[in-house]
Amino acid sequence: MGESSHERDPVDNRQFSRYISDVARLFDIERTVRTYCLHLGEEHADELRELLVSVDRTLCRVLPPELSRRVDREGSTLERGPDGRLVVRRHPALQAALDELCRLGLFRVFAAEEHGGFALPLAIYYLAVQLVSYHDTSLALFFLVHGNAMYGIGRYGTPAQQARYLPRLAAGELIASVAFTEPTAGSDAGAIRTRARRDGDGWVLEGDKLWITNGGDADLLITTARTGPAERGIEGVSAFILEREADGVEVTGLEDKTGLAGSPTAALSYPGIRVPGDRLLGELDRGGRVMFAGVGMTRVNIGAQALGIAKRAFDAAAAFAGERRQGGCAIIEHDAVRQRLADMALTISAMEHLICRDSALEHRGEWHVREMSEAKYYCSEALQELTLRAINVHGGYGCSRDHVVERCRREAVALPLYGGTSEIQWYIIARELLERGKADYRARDDALCAELEAREARSDLARRVSAVKDQLWRLVERVAAMEDQAPFLRHLTELSTALACAQVLLWQASAPDADALERELAAVAVDRLEDRAAISVGRIGRGLDRRTLKALVRERLEG
Repeated sequence: MGESSHERDPVDNRQFSRYISDVARLFDIERTVRTYCLHLGEEHADELRELLVSVDRTLCRVLPPELSRRVDREGSTLERGPDGRLVVRRHPALQAALDELCRLGLFRVFAAEEHGGFALPLAIYYLAVQLVSYHDTSLALFFLVHGNAMYGIGRYGTPAQQARYLPRLAAGELIASVAFTEPTAGSDAGAIRTRARRDGDGWVLEGDKLWITNGGDADLLITTARTGPAERGIEGVSAFILEREADGVEVTGLEDKTGLAGSPTAALSYPGIRVPGDRLLGELDRGGRVMFAGVGMTRVNIGAQALGIAKRAFDAAAAFAGERRQGGCAIIEHDAVRQRLADMALTISAMEHLICRDSALEHRGEWHVREMSEAKYYCSEALQELTLRAINVHGGYGCSRDHVVERCRREAVALPLYGGTSEIQWYIIARELLERGKADYRARDDALCAELEAREARSDLARRVSAVKDQLWRLVERVAAMEDQAPFLRHLTELSTALACAQVLLWQASAPDADALERELAAVAVDRLEDRAAISVGRIGRGLDRRTLKALVRERLEG
């Protein structure tokens, strides 16, 4: 992602033979468990392995590739119910798969033990979601919004709300979603126009919601409405729990999307629906806290979805390259194809480590806005290039709906958009660096680089990463002193994200049992980090020169 001037091959030619022999099992369950252990330790590793094996076997049985392709072609449907109201019908194959995964207890990760949960690290849930996404990303979206809703109730719900809903949500008896987006309120959450007014001891909600995943067939909705003056923005918004059918939520449409057809995306209307007062979630006028608490988890979850799509595209490209023959040999024997596959391998490794890194921070109770946005930004944006590489390996076949990479590409385009667009993510990352968490983030970067230098004492990779880290913070100080910072925020974000990728891959490479391929991927990541640093320094410098030139031109014209 971004611009790069590197000329080095992604994987040294000496590693090619090993790489090709490992290609079929490069990203298997054991490697995923190992990545988890590198960041969160051995605790719960057996539970993770058991869950991943169960999810994989279950989906291979109930949702094999040919059935998943059928779901992609047919999607969910919008029908008229007996009462004349619009009803969303979930595809029966996805419903069957969802029922099976519920029986495995995948939703129970989010609930405390007193509510029927497992109380496991969220990393286990994220890595399970990436495996679900590998099989079918539409199915993974059910877990995204259901988990978001459970997280909100678990964190902000009253004891009575938690006791009423969480056991049934954990068991999969109820399916939940979140309904925040409106025609005028997407990334600008403070622009919500849906209103909630007092009515005795309850509330009456009026308004419309758009782009609601599972909105038409969820049993439970976490939604937002304005309870204070519009000028208060997000501080005048409250969150509510809606029981969709009982409360009279109306479905007004179903989006016809490029990909993810199995996941229904609905438009909803609240035509003066009345809800009891005990459905207020969290404090009055503090619904933004409920939204943003779940949004942070959602961003890492979207990174996990991207990881699943990336692995699916990689496996398809590697298999095709091993079977397709041109010039008297399989095309995987050609350096250009190997290079594309190796680039994909580096991207996937960085994705998986970023997700586990974020999970480790969350498990330790550390607030990590920058890191959550980096995971979402990198994984969703890098997926765009990765799926194109997979199509290129296939040649013309990659444009055919008979090949899985075509579907991967259609699904990939949505991921930078929901959960906060990429533009929002790089704005958040840059602002975190410049303002909110500057001292904490710099201390964290310094500590991690020092530990990497201690682990990598025999190589210069860690010292090179530390040098770029220092360069990033010099650029942060330089931009912080500017009156007009906006033109330079993306360059800070790109460099911060490249630094994160190099750090996590070097962390992997410095493990005692790291193999030659992992060490080579870390070396390439450091090369690319230095390239990105040169670009960011140059662009920020040229940006300053352009501002000076524009000022001179303006003065000349005015004179």
